[in-house]
Amino acid sequence: MKRLSITGMLLLALLPLWTAGQGIEFRDMPLEKALETAAKEKKMVFIDFYTTWCGPCKTLSNEVFPQKEVGDFFNARFVSLKCDAEKGDGPALAACPSYMSYRRQADAHSMMNTPNTFGIYLTGKILRWAEDEGGLAALAAQNREKAAVLYGLLDSSRVFIPHAEPASRSIANVTFRCATKELDEEFIAGARARGIEGV
Repeated sequence: MKRLSITGMLLLALLPLWTAGQGIEFRDMPLEKALETAAKEKKMVFIDFYTTWCGPCKTLSNEVFPQKEVGDFFNARFVSLKCDAEKGDGPALAACPSYMSYRRQADAHSMMNTPNTFGIYLTGKILRWAEDEGGLAALAAQNREKAAVLYGLLDSSRVFIPHAEPASRSIANVTFRCATKELDEEFIAGARARGIEGV
């Protein structure tokens, strides 16, 4: 019985060491040393900034970081550190963009960086329109057809001369000039008089 209880105590004592080897190996060293070590080992530095009150931080520490697959990935690529963002060197090291600060986000009720909702809405409209038109391949074909018409006009014109060589022509940015400097000046003046400028 005594031998069994000693074996049990040894297993309990070694369990943290065994489980630590399964996940991310967090090293106890200052950032400067971690940077040196990472350079020697040809790795990057990963810092888990956490706070004692942060729920997602606890989830990562308890459920994600201990996983063998996560450990295999991180340990092969990173020198990993843990840092309390509110204690010791944490606040200085956590001097990062404000949107990454849990405390600032919490103080601002998660509204510190409200996204550009109009831009998101507009992007959604454009992407849906692109899908309705047949997707990117169909739009590219349409653009090539339009560019071919425009370049055909420029190539046959006595007034306009395209800049780019045929093999280097863009379907999005068609550049040209007039046949003479005088025509250039007249064309620019006429465009300006009609409110067309900087296009």
